[in-house]
Amino acid sequence: MFGVSFDEVPTLSKSLEGMGDNTQEVLWMIIGMTTLMWCAWAAGHITEKFGGPALVGEIFVGMLFGPDGIGLLPKYMRVVGGPLDIIGTTGLLILVYEGGLTTNLNMFKTHGPQVLSLAFTGIIMPVVFAVPVMMLFGFSFLESFTSGTVLCSTAIAFTVRLLQDNKLLKTHKGQLIIISAVIDDIMSLVVLAVLNVIGQHHFSLSKILWPLWTSALIFLLALGMKKLLGRVVEDCGEHCLSKYTTGRMIPLFMSFVTTFTLLATYGSQRAGSTYLLGTYMAGIVLSAIPTAEDAWEISVGDAIRPWFSRLFFTATVGFAIPLDALVDPSNIACGFVLTLAAIAGKFLTGAWSGSPSSPGYMLLFVQIGSAMVGRGELGFVVAKMALAMGLLHEASFSACIWALLLATILGPFMFQYFLKFDKPSKKQHGEENQTNGHYQNNDGINGEINGHQTNGGVNGHQINGGIDGQPAYIKQGIYQANKVYTTDQAPLISVPDI
Repeated sequence: MFGVSFDEVPTLSKSLEGMGDNTQEVLWMIIGMTTLMWCAWAAGHITEKFGGPALVGEIFVGMLFGPDGIGLLPKYMRVVGGPLDIIGTTGLLILVYEGGLTTNLNMFKTHGPQVLSLAFTGIIMPVVFAVPVMMLFGFSFLESFTSGTVLCSTAIAFTVRLLQDNKLLKTHKGQLIIISAVIDDIMSLVVLAVLNVIGQHHFSLSKILWPLWTSALIFLLALGMKKLLGRVVEDCGEHCLSKYTTGRMIPLFMSFVTTFTLLATYGSQRAGSTYLLGTYMAGIVLSAIPTAEDAWEISVGDAIRPWFSRLFFTATVGFAIPLDALVDPSNIACGFVLTLAAIAGKFLTGAWSGSPSSPGYMLLFVQIGSAMVGRGELGFVVAKMALAMGLLHEASFSACIWALLLATILGPFMFQYFLKFDKPSKKQHGEENQTNGHYQNNDGINGEINGHQTNGGVNGHQINGGIDGQPAYIKQGIYQANKVYTTDQAPLISVPDI
């Protein structure tokens, strides 16, 4: 499209044919990768300067350097399913695992009907809005219904990234959003199975129900494993926990975490569910280990997570957006109207954010509704699958791509905008803060740092803070909100010798 291609760059291997020297080609790949990643970083920061999330800029960079864009890298590296696409999926797994690791399952106990209502609204309403829009533009009912199913999914990775950027992942609001997004994607898999059956022109109830019941089984299995692991950790005691999951043992512990997560991811895919569910549930299981989250931060933290996240949004998502389909003028009008349907369908999920009579309901409505607007890679996968099966044609496919793209871009901006109306004086539950000698940990437990932290335990005592509420006495260490640290690892506070 842009007239620039990596293939036009002269390589030393051509001039030295038969000698096996491809040094210049390798150097150009390194330059291309460096340029791609730093452009993604710069675009993300520029987008943040204008009040939007970094992922929007990163997606645009992916579109610019993708298969139909500037050929800074070889064609085989920029295609969907190519090396960068596959490596970028690692960033997706990191984000989804972290979402599971920080999920508060008490949300299901206290807000189960609310979460399910929110998720099912996000599945049904996009179809309800999309069908009349597409039929208005002359498409058949089947093609219109298929277009609606393309817009059903809510991207887990997008949602986790949004909540992380705004320090809301561990809050009540964040947990409500992320759990609903997970259920959305599980149900989107069921919808994809329905499309597959329709595309094959035969009906099989067992094939349609298979992803649903296997996903439910995986979920229940994970809950049981978490409960069992929690009991094992409690029996081992804090000394054993600190010995094998902190300090120099973190690399070995993280090797176990990685192996377990990959096995869960692969097993979930083989069982007929989505591999993302396995990754997410692995995080939930390992959250039974109090030190797992801190070991994860030390190992992944700011050095690995941001760059793999950028690669995911740039290569896996950005590369998948076909520029040629977007620039067709005949499809743009339909795409814009379908975008409104896509946004409205997800925005209405905010109606289940709380009781209409409760204070701040309207603000929570628009915040949760806008957080659910963004789509992700699953939407593009469903669109391409429907196109391959003949359920969508070029015009309807282009309209769906417009809707997915614009909803993905506008959703984060909407969410960021509505967050500005939160009262600044009220701290979000779970937000980290250290001000005027006070420390608020990740579980929202406040305490003094000047040697007598109530409910936190600084001077060797922890009230209501040990495992199962038992007091904790640890020499040269602390128990802090069910987390074990040695004194050289504890963040923000120090512990005197006892």
